[in-house]
Amino acid sequence: GIKPRLHLAFVSIKELIKEVVEQFKEVMAHREIRCELDLEEQRVCLDRERIKVVLVNLIKNACEALEVAKKKELKILGKGQGNFYQIFIMDSAGKLPESEELFRPFFTSKETGFGVGLFISKLIVEAHKGKITAYKDKGYTIFKLQIPLFE
Repeated sequence: GIKPRLHLAFVSIKELIKEVVEQFKEVMAHREIRCELDLEEQRVCLDRERIKVVLVNLIKNACEALEVAKKKELKILGKGQGNFYQIFIMDSAGKLPESEELFRPFFTSKETGFGVGLFISKLIVEAHKGKITAYKDKGYTIFKLQIPLFE
């Protein structure tokens, strides 16, 4: 398989997530999406630019799903749990293709785009020896990232 080479460094995960959310401020305001952050501070050993790509992909997907939703809420939670830092990106659109194919290259439920975002995200997270999963719960679509705290 393809394995992205990582440039690891200790990073404040809270700052990193906030920085990515900041990029979407205008989009969220424009689409009237309410964004709620609940992030525990933690220094995590990761490849900053690559994890940023993952976060951008997931938040972009959530914003697109919320564009047509009645209830427009995005919640991003982050907390340390055991040896992992867990990030939950939850959107109230509650749409998720019921499919294992979600993280396959070129799988997409959108008219445009090739769905490469999630595939790349999975490669990056797995290169960090982490895990990415997606599920639905109480009307929310939830993407859960688990990134090991230590290499």
